[in-house]
Amino acid sequence: MKILKKIWNNIYFKNLIIIGGMFFSFLILDVFLRYFSNQHIRFFGWARSAPNLFSFSWIFLGIGILYLLPKKAKMITYASLVVISNIITYAEYLHFLVLKRFFTFSDLFLAGEGMSYFDFAISKTNFTIIGIMLISLLSMIVTLFLIHKTEEIKKDKKYIICDILKIWRSI
Repeated sequence: MKILKKIWNNIYFKNLIIIGGMFFSFLILDVFLRYFSNQHIRFFGWARSAPNLFSFSWIFLGIGILYLLPKKAKMITYASLVVISNIITYAEYLHFLVLKRFFTFSDLFLAGEGMSYFDFAISKTNFTIIGIMLISLLSMIVTLFLIHKTEEIKKDKKYIICDILKIWRSI
């Protein structure tokens, strides 16, 4: 019990859990959308390495940028990004469910026409997408709680420059 408490109080362990929570809250939306769409179009499966590596790279790039922010700004930005990602995933899901294709830029010009079919699209929603979105939001809430409870690592200018260079190098 004493060892578990020591591990839990380790700031690096808490940050690893926070990064895992951030990663999971974005990845579950992406993997679900690819899994759902692959049942219909058979393009890139959810288990293929190329789309997963792309998802991992943009998620870790975003997490790296979030870690450059102060604690309060990190929490607000992270919560905003997860909510926006949930909304976009839900919109993509409905769009794909009804039209069997993904958004394109030309669809933005037809948004007014699509609003008349909004009730029909909402009626197509099933429990799976709601569950995935709730899991993502629950992961966000737990991660925000951990961010709030974790003391911030003090960063000097050299540390921030090293972080920026690491992020840039990973691109």
